[in-house]
Amino acid sequence: MIWINFVHLFMVPLVPFATAWIARTRLASSPVAFYAGLFVCIDIAYNVFEREVLARADVTQASEGTRRMARRRSLGVLASFTTAALVAFVAPRLGFGLICGALILHLRPRCRPWQWAGALLHGLHASYCEGSSPPPQKSIGVTLHKSMTTSRIGCEQQTRTLPPAGLSSEFGP
Repeated sequence: MIWINFVHLFMVPLVPFATAWIARTRLASSPVAFYAGLFVCIDIAYNVFEREVLARADVTQASEGTRRMARRRSLGVLASFTTAALVAFVAPRLGFGLICGALILHLRPRCRPWQWAGALLHGLHASYCEGSSPPPQKSIGVTLHKSMTTSRIGCEQQTRTLPPAGLSSEFGP
């Protein structure tokens, strides 16, 4: 299982390079096909990893229905990436659209595709899939450091002037 994770982690850093290539060539067919092929490889590694994790999970951690839905979603996404890789040679924009559509399925794993489509069309929050409202923001008063305080918005940094470092002459002029 560790080797599968290594393969996955090796391929993921290639995504920014492929994205830059697509941007530089303005959706040319070869870069989009490479991008889709890269996602096929990443998704294969992810599917193997997911299968291993779900096989080792107890029934109380992942029900049979959850496993079945995860497997269907994973195979559907893999099929979309594979289709995008083949379509990209003929219609790169359509191939890129298929890639984006497949990636949307990974945003909310428990959501069914038709629920995501409804949420996206109506501009609703992703929690629309579960029929609940977005989780409320909590304000937690935690002191991180003397110069950092938290608020409802997030961390706010207070500025202060630090004394010079006072390095000796052996480190600089």
